[in-house]
Amino acid sequence: MKIPANRSSQYWKTSAEQKEIDENLALFGGSTSFAYHLVKSFEFADFVSSLNPGYKLPSRETLKKSVWTIANQFKMNIKELLKDAGKASLCINLWC
Repeated sequence: MKIPANRSSQYWKTSAEQKEIDENLALFGGSTSFAYHLVKSFEFADFVSSLNPGYKLPSRETLKKSVWTIANQFKMNIKELLKDAGKASLCINLWC
């Protein structure tokens, strides 16, 4: 079922709501196997619009850049936490 999006009530790109959702989408995309090209899918756009008609999906490239930015922030935070550690143990669980 298509729910028409009210384009006149979309968030500004710089609005706090738009930025918060963009960041959450990037966190989701970076921590799962979410395919970035889904942001171009009409069905995905309709789904997002049904949840929040004011949100405008970012482009695939913008999403990819956001994921890298967040990943680098995590990396810097981890380095800062470990800088004074004498030893560290790291366990990673990967599903391929």
